[in-house]
Amino acid sequence: NAEWSGPRLSDVLKLAGADGNASWVTVNGADVGVAKTPDFIRSFKMEKALHPATLLALQMNGQPLPDLHGFPVRLVVPGWDGTSWVKWVTTLSIANEPDTGFFMNPAYRFPKHAVPPGTGANPADLEIIEAMPVKSYITSPADQDRIGLAPTVLRGIAWAGEQRVSRVEVSTDAGRHWTDARLSPKNLPFAWRLWSLEWTPQQTGYFVILSRATDTAGNVQPIAATWNPSGYLYNAIDQVGVTVEKQA
Repeated sequence: NAEWSGPRLSDVLKLAGADGNASWVTVNGADVGVAKTPDFIRSFKMEKALHPATLLALQMNGQPLPDLHGFPVRLVVPGWDGTSWVKWVTTLSIANEPDTGFFMNPAYRFPKHAVPPGTGANPADLEIIEAMPVKSYITSPADQDRIGLAPTVLRGIAWAGEQRVSRVEVSTDAGRHWTDARLSPKNLPFAWRLWSLEWTPQQTGYFVILSRATDTAGNVQPIAATWNPSGYLYNAIDQVGVTVEKQA
């Protein structure tokens, strides 16, 4: 989660005289595949390319892009999975069809319909990964921490792809009861939202803490994520286990 700045991709395409009626934009970067690994090339729909928040970022958090993050320029596609955020951008091209390279097909695709866990997905039933699903994550306490029989602040983060986070609920009894967490006041588009909840255990023992988020479209973080062979877009309800013990 960072603050990015740079020219809008839509402005660059316009200045270059690109045909805005084309269906796809293809992006390549200076990195090349190692050994027999194919070159990393990604395509995405023109509609997203023309979104005012889609950038060719030159800065990250007010500073020039670090090498690791794609200096001197990287693509920023807010709300979408990182596979679209091509680093070290060298060329842009437009077409009526997406690139046919490995990193468009078969890689980075997601089943249109759920399949039984452990089974393969039908290649004809796979679609290109785009927006991320709603998800929350517990950052404190850590799994298997030992805490005292005293007030404890539970903390975490939540995000929702192209939507915004509207609610985070927390359970301290493995999902039997849920309480709304306090959300950070800023609810910026495409950004994380921080959450917290003060919890005072009433007894010692082992507790399972869960968190689940809801986005502005009403999507709720599921108990189990949609299974797929590569584990993409995993957003199952997060959980940690803690032991509450008497303080010395």
